[in-house]
Amino acid sequence: MKKLIEALQVNEEITFTFQNEEFTITRFDDRSNDVKGCSIGKKRSWINTMNVEKVTSKYITVYNFDMMKQMTTFKFPINEIKLNL
Repeated sequence: MKKLIEALQVNEEITFTFQNEEFTITRFDDRSNDVKGCSIGKKRSWINTMNVEKVTSKYITVYNFDMMKQMTTFKFPINEIKLNL
């Protein structure tokens, strides 16, 4: 999964299903070739996206900050993700 995300070019996306909801991983920054230039959000929504912090063999870890600068994190379990290719 990590190599698939790292291979994304700017504005390219990967769609996946998690808990019966569709999400997209999109590369928004080309300054680095790692996963930190990517975000995850619900399909067809630019509101409430979260930045990808890291990808391991078990999880995609994401984070964001609210208006009060409070950080929120979430881990998508890789074994519960279904790629929509």
